[in-house]
This record gives sequence, C-alpha cells and structure tokens, in this order.
Amino acid sequence: MGITGLAPDTEPTPAHLAAVQTIAHEKGVTTIFSETLASPALADALAKDLGLRTDVLDPLEGITSQSRGTDYPSVMRSNLSALREANGCR
Repeated sequence: MGITGLAPDTEPTPAHLAAVQTIAHEKGVTTIFSETLASPALADALAKDLGLRTDVLDPLEGITSQSRGTDYPSVMRSNLSALREANGCR
C-alpha cells in the first residue's frame, strides 16, 4: 500500500495514514519503503511511529547516484533483495 498514492510528491490525508497504520499492524509489516526519487521523510516518520524499519526501493524511472546498482538489472535485483528481507523470504 502506497503511503502517498500514485504520485510520490503528494501529501497523504490523515485518514489515509491511519489506514496505512491499520494495515501495517494487521498484516505484520516489518518495513516501510521509500523510493530514491522522493523524500524519505514521511516514510521515516511513519516507520518511527510504528516501530518499523525503513528501506529504499528504486522506481523504474531511472538510475540515480543513490541507486543500489549501476544498471537496470542490478537495481531490480537490489529491490528484490530488499523485499525478500522485509518479508522474511529466503
């Protein structure tokens, strides 16, 4: 569930943030993700309020200096690794 919806630069409503918190508790979420092309401030604050970890995923728009890889396949492998760790996958 996205914190901000489809556009990472929009502010979520208090009702939406409450829904994110409810789902995080109900589903046993361990990690709140942000993306490299947007500020992590909201994800960091939400994770802190919920006692969860944070991590970063790279969107499909391109590779930046903050990306965890140098090309599209390596960045997507890094995203997969972050998702696996957050979800307890092996």
